[in-house]
Amino acid sequence: LKECVEWAEKHTEVHVIRSKVKWDQASWREVMIRHFDDIKPDFIINLDSDEILPPEFYEEDLERFIHLPNPTMLLVRPEMLTEDGRDVNLNPKMAHCKVIKWMPGIHYKTRGYKYLGFAQPHFPLSPKVDRKNCYRAKHPFLHLCYYTKEQEKLHKENRAWRGI
Repeated sequence: LKECVEWAEKHTEVHVIRSKVKWDQASWREVMIRHFDDIKPDFIINLDSDEILPPEFYEEDLERFIHLPNPTMLLVRPEMLTEDGRDVNLNPKMAHCKVIKWMPGIHYKTRGYKYLGFAQPHFPLSPKVDRKNCYRAKHPFLHLCYYTKEQEKLHKENRAWRGI
């Protein structure tokens, strides 16, 4: 984590966004993306509170992504960390869009569009941005959603607790 923070301090401006909007994926992501309209960052890393990126991600994947034309980066195959080293099911099984290049008009659920899922925004581009023309990270992210047995139980049994 120390290496990640050092990389971020050298290369980025970090904004932590807190919202009072009742959690649902599309609404929260829309609040988040609107926050950046005035800032106009080059890219946005959009992690959940139980996700961590390894140093290799910053050194290789992000450094590569910045110079590519792809507007999104999918993170695939998380490494599932637990406090006791037990084997747990992979979650999520599908790749999620966790890094995007900001541009005017990007949104998640506005103007009659529905939320695409998997943290994938709508872009004002042609051709349409989809899972075929994105960059796929080479390094897995670290996912702590099942870190304790209690968290695993809550995550599996209670969709309301997860906000979905």
